[in-house]
Parts: sequence; C-alpha cells; structure tokens
Amino acid sequence: MAKRRRRWRLLYGFLLTGVLLYAWAGWFEPSFLEVTRHRIPLRIERPITLVHLTDVHTNGFWRKERGVAARLAELSPDVIVLTGDTLHQGGTFEECRPFLSRLSAPLGVFMVSGNWETACKNRLPRGMNLREFLASCGVRLLQNEHVEIAPGLFLIGLDDYVWGIPDLERATRGIPAGAARVALIHEPGFFDEPAGPDGPGYDLLLAGHTHGGQVRVPFLPPLYLPAGCSHYVEGWYERPGARLYVSRGVGMSGPKFRFLCRPELAVHQLVPLAQ
Repeated sequence: MAKRRRRWRLLYGFLLTGVLLYAWAGWFEPSFLEVTRHRIPLRIERPITLVHLTDVHTNGFWRKERGVAARLAELSPDVIVLTGDTLHQGGTFEECRPFLSRLSAPLGVFMVSGNWETACKNRLPRGMNLREFLASCGVRLLQNEHVEIAPGLFLIGLDDYVWGIPDLERATRGIPAGAARVALIHEPGFFDEPAGPDGPGYDLLLAGHTHGGQVRVPFLPPLYLPAGCSHYVEGWYERPGARLYVSRGVGMSGPKFRFLCRPELAVHQLVPLAQ
C-alpha cells in the first residue's frame, strides 16, 4: 500500500511539473520581455539611442505587442530598427499593421526583410509591394541601400541572406570614408562573409533570426537553429574591424514556447568615441 502511494505521488509530481513547465514556457516566458542595454562608441557627434527589434512574428496587437509598445514608450528611442520577420506563421502582412503603425521615433523607423517577408510576398495587400506596405505603416524599407540618420551616422540595410541577395558594395556606395556605419540584416551568418580590401564595410552589424534558440536546455547548445545562423546564437561577436549583435527577438516560430530564452528588446546607446 505504501509503495502504491509513493507511485501515485511520483505520478502527481511529474504531472504537476509538466503543467508548470507548460504554463511557464507557453504563457509566462514569451511575455517576460528583457531589455538589454549596450554602449557602443562610434565616430558620431552626439549620443543616439537605437532600439533593435526583430522577429516579432505578429498577427495583431495582442499581449506581446502591447508589452513591447509600452516598453518602447518608456525608452523613447531616437531611432527604431527592425531586422525582419514581422510576419506571423500563416498570417498576412495586413495583420502586422496594428503593431507596425504604432512604432515611431524622431529619426525614423527602418526595416530590412527577413526570410518570412521575402518568401511570403503573396500575402501582401493586393496592388502593394513590401516597400509600399511598410511606408503605409510609417516604416522605411532598406534593401541594399543606406540612409544618413544623423551627421556622420549611416544605417545600411541588406537584403535577406538566405532568400534574397545581400549586396554590401551596392548598399554602402557613396558613404564617405570614416563615417560611422551600422548595418542591418536578418540572418547573422552574413557576418562570416569575407571582408573587402577596406575592411568589413560596417562598424556594427545587427541581426536576429535565431530567436536565441527559443527553447534552451541548460549546458547544451541550441536544439535547433534555422538556416543562415552559422554558429551565432545570441549576444556579441567580434571580428577585426567590426562587431555583431544577435538579438533573441520578441516573437516565436514553430512551437509557441520559450524556455530559458526570454524575448529581448536590445537598446544600443551609440556614443561619440571621446565619451
């Protein structure tokens, strides 16, 4: 009898643990947004707060999106950049509008395509291309092109690394030598591309795509990373002349769980070199 009771206690314990893990990974952690802060000296004249959003995978303005919007309002960034995959699996671009149209910053909101934007162009509103749709939401698409957002500070937007044709030479053509360059791309594997004779072509590369692994098991590498990640998972990586930051992003794809891998909103404080 005592042995049977122990077995039932073990069974109940396993069931309770499973329910708690399911609730944490499926409900609590996906909305447990972490704001990470980083200080990056660049050849610029004044400090600029840049917020990096990626992998929103939105289909409306729900709990996750409301949380991100509230944090953005608190942060009051000078510029917002999105490194792709705003689209939800099975969703349409029009479902992204409620979230995208709420984004605003004094120096602008800029975005590059991710694999979902590139592969799912048939989900755009009839008669609109991606650039036109994003413009209607107040977001500027950068596709192998650059824009000067402040004196001496250039944003470089690159096409999707897996489904598109990123062209760094074209994107940086006309940028003065010595200017500060922040490049945006969806997949971090682009960081492995060989540098040109004058260096990598950018000072800082911002990417997403990995979701940080999304579901992590302690002491083990990510269970799954999509194509285009190389060995980059999350956080900082360096090579001569340039740095890469990979954000875990704020959304999910595949199984709608996050475990030991909180969603992330990355705040990059760009400061003059002398500071």
